[in-house]
Amino acid sequence: ASLTTPMYIAEVATPSKRGTLVTVNALLVCVGQFTAGMIDGLFDEVSKVWGWRFMLGLASIPSIAMFVGFLRLPESPRWLVASGKSGEALDVLRSFRDSDRAANEELAEILDNVGVTDELSSGSAHLSVTSVDSGGLSNQSSGENLFRRVSQMLADFATRRALILGCGMMILQQLSGINTVMYYAASIYDREFDEITSIWLSGFTSLAQVLGLVLSIFMVERVGRRTLVLSSLILVTASLFGLGTSFFLARVSSSRVAMAQGVCGSQEAVAWSGITRYCFDCVQ
Repeated sequence: ASLTTPMYIAEVATPSKRGTLVTVNALLVCVGQFTAGMIDGLFDEVSKVWGWRFMLGLASIPSIAMFVGFLRLPESPRWLVASGKSGEALDVLRSFRDSDRAANEELAEILDNVGVTDELSSGSAHLSVTSVDSGGLSNQSSGENLFRRVSQMLADFATRRALILGCGMMILQQLSGINTVMYYAASIYDREFDEITSIWLSGFTSLAQVLGLVLSIFMVERVGRRTLVLSSLILVTASLFGLGTSFFLARVSSSRVAMAQGVCGSQEAVAWSGITRYCFDCVQ
């Protein structure tokens, strides 16, 4: 769902609202993380034995609601065109666009992008779809068409450069480690606080992500994408450096191990690579 939902929104939404809706989807994901953190804190307050079971089981409710909601949604026009169902694609566009003219124009654009040609009669919305090479968009040739389009895309310098930049940005975001901080926030806080406090703090960490995204929505049109990306990466780097420094200082400032028994005496350090030397290394 995290992959297909923004893709579906981008393919169905009008061009003027496409960027806003995709951004709102990302914002609502962060709001959901914050809401889940608050609910988890309440469950842990009510019952420490059954709380985590309710946390896990309750997650099925929004999933079921989303599944039921998607049953009433049509396929995206781009997928329908790629599958040779241009007539259905036109019907979907008509239901989402303000006029038949806007629907026809966008369908023509989609046809051009997916590598097919169209013939629109001047007095009607009749549409005939043919493949560039074979005269029909068959299932057998769709894979070949896809491979050819990808090859043509990679052969173009401007497109290849944009693709490398986009993929590089996504890889950089994942390799930065910030998702690790979000996923293991409760475990990080648990080193200094009790369990219930760690869960609450983890939820409020998600709130910080919500506030940051809201700020980005207001700033992206004012300062520009490039400036916002560079400044965000600088701040993320500084934050991760500060977090790593805090872990290092917490380790070296703890007492040295004079005698180790049990787990700490038989295995490598838990929180640091190498031999157990400080009490911080044995923290579970």
